[in-house]
Amino acid sequence: MLLSNTILDMLQNQLAHEYTNQSKYRNVQAYFSALNLEGFYKYFEEQAKGEYGHYEHIISYLDQKNAPYKINVEALEPIEFNNVNDIVDFYYNTEIGTTQLLYAIAKQAKAEGDEGTVSWLYNVPIGDTNLSLINEQNEEEDAALILKQKVLDGLGDNEQLNGQWIRQVDKMLLEQLEG
Repeated sequence: MLLSNTILDMLQNQLAHEYTNQSKYRNVQAYFSALNLEGFYKYFEEQAKGEYGHYEHIISYLDQKNAPYKINVEALEPIEFNNVNDIVDFYYNTEIGTTQLLYAIAKQAKAEGDEGTVSWLYNVPIGDTNLSLINEQNEEEDAALILKQKVLDGLGDNEQLNGQWIRQVDKMLLEQLEG
């Protein structure tokens, strides 16, 4: 089945969104590099790679469908962060937005009777993973919430203690990634 113009447009927008997310997470990496927080740095490196994997997964699907597409990369405004709390909020909100976009594609595909796109979104694994795009996205949203909660759990009014807590979370992330 050929993709409808609506689904094609939505997938092209998702391409741009995933590529932009990858760029956003690279900016977050740079922030953590400047703070010498290796765990956070590596964590967001993995997130950026995952977003790029989503981007490639969508391109593969469009190629499989012989669908004409254009890659329109969104302009990325400089991102300024004041603290780690800003970043975990940004991260969580980015993942929520991505999940909503993917569900909108699935809803439209279901409405159009495009079972191939619905099946691809829910069943076709990304790269070497065992997870489909929507299942992996749900895991990413959960991971963003867990990190946000972990960071917030130890923050208070004392900047010195906050710094110590962030270093502790950084160490936990590094152990988790190397684990």
